[in-house]
Parts: sequence; C-alpha cells; structure tokens
Amino acid sequence: NRLYNYLVDDCAKRMQTVVVMCEPDIEVYNKQFDHAVFFAPYPFVNSHFEQMDAILAAQAAHVPAGDQAPAERAETDDGCLRIQVGHNAFPFNRHVEVVDMLTRFRTENIKVTFPVAYGDSSYILGTNYVAALESYCKMYLDTPDMVAFQTKMLPHDEYKRQLASMDIAILNAGRHNGLGNILQLLYLGKKVFLAADNPLRPYLQEKGFEVYHVEDIPLMSFEEFSRPVTKPVPRAWIRDTWGMEGVTHRWSEVFHHVETK
Repeated sequence: NRLYNYLVDDCAKRMQTVVVMCEPDIEVYNKQFDHAVFFAPYPFVNSHFEQMDAILAAQAAHVPAGDQAPAERAETDDGCLRIQVGHNAFPFNRHVEVVDMLTRFRTENIKVTFPVAYGDSSYILGTNYVAALESYCKMYLDTPDMVAFQTKMLPHDEYKRQLASMDIAILNAGRHNGLGNILQLLYLGKKVFLAADNPLRPYLQEKGFEVYHVEDIPLMSFEEFSRPVTKPVPRAWIRDTWGMEGVTHRWSEVFHHVETK
C-alpha cells in the first residue's frame, strides 16, 4: 500500500491538469498540488433518468391521494421496511458496524439486503469476507427472510428496480464511495444514511438533500428510523450535474483548458 500511495502521489505531482469525479475533491487537490482542477464526472445517460421517472410515476399511481411523499414509497406495499447496507463487498463499508446497529430492530418487520456482487478483499484479510459477514448476520439478525445477500451482478435496469424497492440505504464507508448508488437512491426519494467521515454527506446536504447520519441510528426509535423523507427532493440538480448535457459542458471546459494551455 505504501508503494502504491507513493506512485499515485508522484504521478499526481507531475500532472498539469486534474479532473475529479466528485466536487469535494477539488479542495483536497488544491491543498496538496498546484494544478488546474476541474469537476467533470461520468454521466448518467438519459435512459437512466427516464427509467427512474417511470418508477416514480408508477409508485405515485399506487398510493392513495393525501399520503405523505407518495412517489417515494417502495414498490412492494407489504408493511416490510427494506434496508440496503453498502453497495459492494469491500470491508471499508463497515458492514458489521451497521449490523450491530440494526440488531435493535430485529423484532420489527424489516428486510436487510447486502449487495456484495464484487469487492471481496479475501486476498488482503486472509478470509472470505462475505462468508464471515453472512455468519455474523446469522448470529445477530437471523430470523426467517430478514437478510439477503445479492452475490451476482444484475443488469442495470434490474438493479435500478432493486434500488427502487428499498426504503432506506445505509452506506457506512468513510469516504466518497458508491456515488452512483447514492445519487439514484436520492433521486428515487429514499432515506439515505452516510457516515460522519464521508465528505459526501455535508456536500449533499448543502445541495438540499435530506441525508441522515449513520451514527444517529443507535439513538433512533424504530418510528424515527423508518420515517420517510419529507423535504422535496432536488432532482433537477442531479439531472443538471450528472445528465449528459451538463457533463458534456464540463468536459468541454476541460478540453478547452488543455488545448489553450
């Protein structure tokens, strides 16, 4: 790891132009290097937004008028609170910490899904991380149908429907990670919890999103934990920032800078 970090740092020092995928990284690079830094992310193609809008419209059509946040309800209305924990199998997601927090709610009607289709660091830890996590869940959350492990990659459309079926997502990584998941979950009106050491949390809150603190879960009653978001979702910001038109404009600025430098 030290050699890898040294090489990355050495390469970064030699770069004259830096492009970051996440806007908070601009400040990080400006503190360390004297380069031109641009924020130009990968885009969501238009079909992603079309599918999410169709999901929201379908959900809204199935909720009685007057209900709170109708478009944000999960697709399955069986009284079960569906919770996604993390988005891959890397240990930096700190899954076990979240499992410990959720044991308080094990008698409630909840379903916890762990997307672990990639990222297992067995070669680092010397053990099968996913198998160890499954064993831990069996000890502390083992009631019929309470826990599910998504171990295979899903087509984009199917995975988006899975995201739409969730009520809550808990991403406990201590860095900006899983941004594609987070943005889609927020766009779909889901209740998202991020860790205190994740710079995305204050960033997204500044943009108007209702983002919650993972560290507050042990202090919450089940009613507070399960309560849907109430603030309007600034979907237009996600479209403007990560849609094809906005991203194309940002990359045009990058290329113009490089060409005229």
